[in-house]
Amino acid sequence: MRKPKSNSAVAGKTVVFTGSLEQMTRDEAKAKAERLGAKVSGSVSKKTDYVVAGPGAARNWRKPRSTASPC
Repeated sequence: MRKPKSNSAVAGKTVVFTGSLEQMTRDEAKAKAERLGAKVSGSVSKKTDYVVAGPGAARNWRKPRSTASPC
C-alpha cells in the first residue's frame, strides 16, 4: 500500500467521481484528491471509500454503498 501524502480525510482512500462537477473539471478534482493523498478510480468497487456524485451521476454508484464509507 502506498504511503498517504497528508493527514487529510481522504489520504490513503479510494475516491470515485461520477456525474457533473460544478466547481471544477474532473481533471482538477482528480489532481486535488491525489494531492491530498487519495487514489482516484474510474469506477466503484468494493475498494471504494468515497463516491463524489454530482448531477447526472450514474445510478449504479449506489450498489456497493454497504461497503463504502458515507461522505
